Amino acid sequence: MTTCLGILLYTKVAAASYLLFFGSFYFTLIACALPHELGHALIGLAVGMRIFTVTLGTRGRILAARQVLGYDFVFYHILYDGSTIYTPRNLFCVRLRHFLAVLGGPIANGLLIVGAAAACQAVPAQSRLQLILMGVLFGNITILASSLFPRNLLLDNTRVPSDGLLLLTIPFMSRRSIKDWHATTYWYEALEALQRDDVQVAERWLAKGKEIYPDSLWAALVEGSILSHQHKYAEARDLHHSALSQPDLPAEFRAHLWNNIAWQDIMLADATLLAEADRFSQQALQEAPWLPYVRGTRGSVLIDLRRVEEGVLLVKQAFRENFEPKLKALNACYLALALARQGKLPQAHDYIAAAESFDPACPLLERTAKEVELALPPADIDVH
Repeated sequence: MTTCLGILLYTKVAAASYLLFFGSFYFTLIACALPHELGHALIGLAVGMRIFTVTLGTRGRILAARQVLGYDFVFYHILYDGSTIYTPRNLFCVRLRHFLAVLGGPIANGLLIVGAAAACQAVPAQSRLQLILMGVLFGNITILASSLFPRNLLLDNTRVPSDGLLLLTIPFMSRRSIKDWHATTYWYEALEALQRDDVQVAERWLAKGKEIYPDSLWAALVEGSILSHQHKYAEARDLHHSALSQPDLPAEFRAHLWNNIAWQDIMLADATLLAEADRFSQQALQEAPWLPYVRGTRGSVLIDLRRVEEGVLLVKQAFRENFEPKLKALNACYLALALARQGKLPQAHDYIAAAESFDPACPLLERTAKEVELALPPADIDVH
């Protein structure tokens, strides 16, 4: 917008040149997150890394999630910065391959700097185009300097090293941390297969991972996810309880277990488990309040506890921010239940329809539809 205004006013207003430059500069800061992350992804692919997700933006709600050439691309509401999730397919020269993949982002910005500088020399001085190109040039210089400055960034309340800090620390990665990272390849593959409803492939990846890394804590989470996907909630709950009893659990892992057990409690529809679901979902929310599915679980538990207004706020947040259709369907079902309990039956039916569109096989659909029908006032019942 600022750049367009600068172009229109360039010959009329003295300050228009500043609008052109800074408009181009700020647009570059946003737009060049894509080539930066693609640099990581393409170099990662070239050196044999497994690319899972390319994320553009790190703040706000998720606008869209799309698969491009088999890879997940996630777009946030605030398209500034980004991240690329990749793992090593094997243990061969992991440090070197990781170093090159990290370097791919700064290389992309470096190439854009060279291109913009060359183009600036080729166009008329002080022209509109040169001012725009200067914005592109300095925008990429800023991104390059920011990415190479060694520091920790805060992403989803997790400290994430910048490219510069990674490049300094990768040569000193311990053998243990390399193996832990390699193990995540199997867990990510299993979860990705589960998203495609391919349980057999998910189980094969889980079995491979457990064979190589039998002591990995995350294997229990993945196995529990597979059991939950098969609607074996009692088995998944027992497995997660067993994992929760292990000493010295990382805080992130413990929060995932609390959240999953709370969800399995309410999916079992056993009133005696609601107290546990209340406790664990509250603890998970305190530990990881930025995760949409944790807010969704907590809100769903509150709705089952008849604290409907509190629950609806959290589930609506999760519904907006979750990008997986299956999670959106579960959120929509609980919103339908809450609205039915408030007597807002037309809106409840709207959310049931939304749940069906997101996931026709949603495990909550039948239960939700029955409860909404039972909530219908006598006048609305068609008697034959």
